[in-house]
Amino acid sequence: MDVLVTGATGFVGNAVVQALLQRNHHVVGLVRNKQKAEALGKEGVELAIGDMLEPTSYAPIVERVDGVIHAAQLSIPGRFSRSRVTEVQRADHIMTQALAQECLKHDKKFIYTNGIFSYAPGGDQWITEESPMKPPFFGKGHYEMFNYLQQLHKEQGLKCIILTAGFVYGAGGLFTRSFIE
Repeated sequence: MDVLVTGATGFVGNAVVQALLQRNHHVVGLVRNKQKAEALGKEGVELAIGDMLEPTSYAPIVERVDGVIHAAQLSIPGRFSRSRVTEVQRADHIMTQALAQECLKHDKKFIYTNGIFSYAPGGDQWITEESPMKPPFFGKGHYEMFNYLQQLHKEQGLKCIILTAGFVYGAGGLFTRSFIE
């Protein structure tokens, strides 16, 4: 398959790219910085430069791929604050809506990477797909996009999978940078 991966140099996006390459898929990697992505280019990834806030920089790519995996997140300096989270959520809304509309227009598959913060805090209870979705402020952006994509699926037939990870962390991830000093 030909797959567009947003955030191809990011923590999640790069892992997705590597998995796709191992399975011999053609990957179009959407990146902000071509120099940062040179290693991906050497691995056979077709690099596309784009900005989450500028749909014209990536929307036209959707027509020529089989599917889109949206793993991009706006990079912010320092720890999360209310204003920084709002900025990240705004960028995700812009990109998610643009990609979903293009996928609908061209009958393409769309995978959206969501976070566990879309769900209400569970305390000592496990969080499952049946758990209530009443997110804290930090998760409202993904929650809104979850509902938006579900609506597009039900009303207009968007071929969409919403992948919700419990939490993603590891070497190079934003966990330590954003939550602890």
